[in-house]
Amino acid sequence: MTRTTLLGALAASAACVVALAAPASAAPAGSYWSCELPGGYTYTDSGITQGCAHLFYVTAPSTGLWACYVPTGYTHTAVQRSNKCWLNGSNSQYLLAAV
Repeated sequence: MTRTTLLGALAASAACVVALAAPASAAPAGSYWSCELPGGYTYTDSGITQGCAHLFYVTAPSTGLWACYVPTGYTHTAVQRSNKCWLNGSNSQYLLAAV
């Protein structure tokens, strides 16, 4: 195997590992933890911490995002159970779609 072929094979292997390490439903850039859910946003994870009655992983809604809350301007096309969304009282995640 030549050096060029070996380097190409290593690069392809590294790309595969990076792709496998990425979460299946990565949150859009700008997502953050907050004690409040601002209007027009949704959340994809939840919890409780000292100083917050509820803790939300806030993100902007987008079509194809699995979220715990369906904000105004969106509907959902599927529902799945999720332990990340227990604050919504139903343990459900919704697959968002813009209206």
